[in-house]
Amino acid sequence: MRRNSMFLRTVGSILLIMTCVMFFIAEVSAYQDDQNVTWFKLYYTKATEKQAKSIIKILDGRAPEFNSEERYIIVSLTPQEAKAYAKKGFRLERLESYDLFHAWDPYSRGERTIPGFSCFRQVAELFQSGQKVATDNPNLASWNDIGDSYLKSIGQGGFDIRVLVLTNKSMTIKKPALLITGSVHAREYVTAETAMRFAEYLVQNYGTNADVTWLLDYNEIHIIPLVNPDGRTMADGTNAQISWRKNKHMHDNNPCSNTASSHIGADLNRNFPYKWNTAGTSSNVCAETYPGKSAGSEPETQAVRKYYMNLFKDYNTSPTSPASLDAMGIYIDLHSYSQLVLWPWGYASTLAPNNTQLQTLGRKFAFFNNHTPQQAVGLYPAAGTTDDDCYAEMGVPAYCFELGTAFFQNCSSFESTIYPKNLDAL
Repeated sequence: MRRNSMFLRTVGSILLIMTCVMFFIAEVSAYQDDQNVTWFKLYYTKATEKQAKSIIKILDGRAPEFNSEERYIIVSLTPQEAKAYAKKGFRLERLESYDLFHAWDPYSRGERTIPGFSCFRQVAELFQSGQKVATDNPNLASWNDIGDSYLKSIGQGGFDIRVLVLTNKSMTIKKPALLITGSVHAREYVTAETAMRFAEYLVQNYGTNADVTWLLDYNEIHIIPLVNPDGRTMADGTNAQISWRKNKHMHDNNPCSNTASSHIGADLNRNFPYKWNTAGTSSNVCAETYPGKSAGSEPETQAVRKYYMNLFKDYNTSPTSPASLDAMGIYIDLHSYSQLVLWPWGYASTLAPNNTQLQTLGRKFAFFNNHTPQQAVGLYPAAGTTDDDCYAEMGVPAYCFELGTAFFQNCSSFESTIYPKNLDAL
């Protein structure tokens, strides 16, 4: 399970570096349903903050922005919803309009990027970038196929699921591993971009930056930037489905309307086997938290799970017993948004057997990215998640970073503040 003092000494540096990089994030916009909805600023107080965060989950794609400093959420509400929230004591400020893409300056990388978000590469460009990292740095990087997306698994296009493995291949000693995943949820643009930029930073600075050189000499970094490439193609701005969350698995002959909150697919972060379908899921196949027909049913889930089961040694005798304190390895799943560092369990308020160690390391992450550290269930109960499953199955420390304050962070903030600040912290 989680690491002991050896892990903290050996892999701690990896975690601290990763934590810093993870802080840059994306501010996502909501896709408005075809119904009579209006944009509001919903203000909350310290006393109602917990209720406000539950509203984010309830509205999901219709709550694109969360401002913790000024204590408001941007939401799109029907008249009935607005009346109900006002009755509960929330102050609502009607917005005449809310520009989903805002009007930020271009930050073109010279590649095809998401329309309106020129700092975020599209799926094809991210795959090309991964291949380029490996081709240009053969002694440091490999770009490996570890499975198929749902559409590829049924012969309808789709993608390979790929991992970038970064390490100095000339150093053949036993090395602790850090696994990072991104884009489990399609519309969370920042996660894949953050993961890929971290990889690029490492290879570009190897040999000149002492910390980076040590990191790749004595550790392995495994990055799966696009766990859900099928879904991400729906959300990348080339069509109307920018709020797409799930994969593309069609269930029950597609009864879904394919609006922001009703579309086909399984929520991959509810599909992992541990405690599957016991909390935070919906039986409605069109709902955003539909967990799939069975535990681990989705090919994307199977690819990621098989990978970490082969990558990490199994330090766990039972999910109810503490893992060995000499465990080596760590897993970080990148999501957005809420500015949180989360650790197991997410399915219930029960403390994980290694809660003290998880909490200690989580607080170290939070020190660097200025996020709030907490047990995952504190955000909302969710079962079948990546971090719960990896910790339960393998006994390695597993975390979810909820990056930023909105689904789509504007490029100005990402490039001029968030990215440089956290890169400097490396």
